[in-house]
Amino acid sequence: MHAICAEMGTADPVAALQQVVSTVFAGTDESVARLRESIISVNFKPGATNAELARHSGISRGHLQRRRAAAVVAIAQYARGIMERRLVEPYGVCSTTPAPDACFEREAAAFVAARERCDVLEMRSIAGSMIRLARTLAQHGRGLACRADANVRLGRCDEARQRMEMIPPLASALIAAKLALLSGDWELAEMQAQAAARQLERSDLARYHCETVLSAARLQRAAQWSPPIQAQSLPERSWERMAMDVERARHCLQARQTGHAEDLAGSALERADRCEYRDLGARAAAVLHATAVLRGRANLAREWRAQAVLRLLPTQDRVAATGLFLPAPNGERIGVDALLCAALYERLCIVVPQMHGENLRQRAAVCSFLTALLDWSFSGSAAVPRLGTLASLVSGSDSAFAHYARTLRGAIVETVALVLTALSGLTWGRAYQRIDDAFDAGLAQLRPAEPRTIPVVVSRRPLSQLAVADHLRLDDRTPNGDGYAAESDADLCVRLVSL
Repeated sequence: MHAICAEMGTADPVAALQQVVSTVFAGTDESVARLRESIISVNFKPGATNAELARHSGISRGHLQRRRAAAVVAIAQYARGIMERRLVEPYGVCSTTPAPDACFEREAAAFVAARERCDVLEMRSIAGSMIRLARTLAQHGRGLACRADANVRLGRCDEARQRMEMIPPLASALIAAKLALLSGDWELAEMQAQAAARQLERSDLARYHCETVLSAARLQRAAQWSPPIQAQSLPERSWERMAMDVERARHCLQARQTGHAEDLAGSALERADRCEYRDLGARAAAVLHATAVLRGRANLAREWRAQAVLRLLPTQDRVAATGLFLPAPNGERIGVDALLCAALYERLCIVVPQMHGENLRQRAAVCSFLTALLDWSFSGSAAVPRLGTLASLVSGSDSAFAHYARTLRGAIVETVALVLTALSGLTWGRAYQRIDDAFDAGLAQLRPAEPRTIPVVVSRRPLSQLAVADHLRLDDRTPNGDGYAAESDADLCVRLVSL
């Protein structure tokens, strides 16, 4: 957005975007002028709506939206040209086409942003783009390192180990540390994280990723850890500062400094939610769960546990799930409850979208089966008869879960295993195997009486398609006129990532 403001000669991002619209649709042609005025009226002035503009123009609302969509493409291309020109001009390159290095660096920046949000599938997608755009061996190595990082987080350890000889030594050591963390080799994880940290200057932000892995490994070994002194000078809303605050809270909790841990975690959780750093939010919520357990507040502990799982599940990050919840001081385990099941059920509605809109009986049957599935994984084969009985109830309720359990078995098992990894302290591999075995025990009973195709229920509420694409909203709500400026969406990049 800074580049566009500089090009338009104004410090106001809203005014700059308005100038871009006027520049792209300059001219006196009636249709062009009408389109220009419709975009400015809906997006920059309060009062007008898409329905009103369509009515005044004598065209359907859908036709207006199609014209606006084509206009947005033209605006995006113009804005992209400005940004790419600004990227290459400092290096003395003047070209109407983006420089290869500029394209690669833009993808690298997008990868960092996705990593901070812990969008692991998006990380993997962007890493693939980086590999395709690489023009040098160094760039190719960076792309491979990014893809290996995403693969580790997704539990694809064999893929992460491929072509490690082409990955820079620093990234290779950090990936090896995460692989050791996933396998439960805490000493090796600590050694590799220290080796990676030694290759970095104290001021290098990448050092804090090494410190995060080092902290997790030492926490499992009940060893002391403290963040670098320089962390206190980092901006409070930076990922690195929040990561260090969360890790400090976890170690304070282990040292039974409950009050200090609670203060650090509460502050970090608020900032992480604001910045959408979901893995940090999950860890902070897990600390607040543990402090509630220590204070004997069982209901509050259950609420924080469900909140931690709600933040963890969308990430699909196996590394973040490893050791998420610290063991209770007395060794007791809080059983699976309705709040935890609701969080898991909500995620499974994305894995099996046909479950959206199911009635209370179907939801209760699925939640009972999920509870038994997790309990079986904790306690063993004694619960097999109950697991089969509850699976029969799911089939009897005609839930979509029973219809699609075989087709989507892998995704369902991975989702439940992620929760088990976080709750139990098991490694990802062991947790997956236990859930897979438990699912096998109930799968024979997950047979609907009449197999059928179930439609996906789509909400008919008048909501916008995307909050960030405010200029493409399909509802009739009046713009709030607050000068929405989407800095991160200036190039209007869209990535389709499978769930």
